[in-house]
Amino acid sequence: IRYLVRSRGLGDVYKRQIQALHLLDVARGKVQWGALSAVSLPGRFQQIKMADKNLVLDVAHNPAASILLAQNLARSSIAGNTIALVALMADKDVEGILQPLSEVVDRWLVLTLQGNPRALPAADLAAKLAALTQADIEICTDINIALHNTLTAMDGDDRLVVFGSFFTVADVLAAQRQND
Repeated sequence: IRYLVRSRGLGDVYKRQIQALHLLDVARGKVQWGALSAVSLPGRFQQIKMADKNLVLDVAHNPAASILLAQNLARSSIAGNTIALVALMADKDVEGILQPLSEVVDRWLVLTLQGNPRALPAADLAAKLAALTQADIEICTDINIALHNTLTAMDGDDRLVVFGSFFTVADVLAAQRQND
């Protein structure tokens, strides 16, 4: 299984599925390989609708995941704007995470994850982002308000990409459950 995980011929999600099987010590003969194609990873380029608007949720919180997210966004181009809602932890490679996405995002909403001592302050995040892009950057104080205002203002051809941490994505999924 280790050889398959390192194989460049498999998709990224497939690699993670195989790695999970290996870590769980699942015997190769017990795996129904065709069933793996039906497995999805919530929070990894997860596409949802909220208020009839398109959202992409991705827990990308390191440069490698950010590069993959940027590639996926570029491959699934849209007619409208790509808006990013991001909050990051201060102990992450912030520039390494933001740089790949700076090329595919048209507008940025940055915030601090409230109640998380590891959270990078939104003003610091905005300053780092301003060094990487000419796109509009808005500092938001509350994720629910930012989400509501953004969804209300979005055109039907726009998409909102929520990324930066498991906490950020979890907050948006909680908001979605409340609105359902």
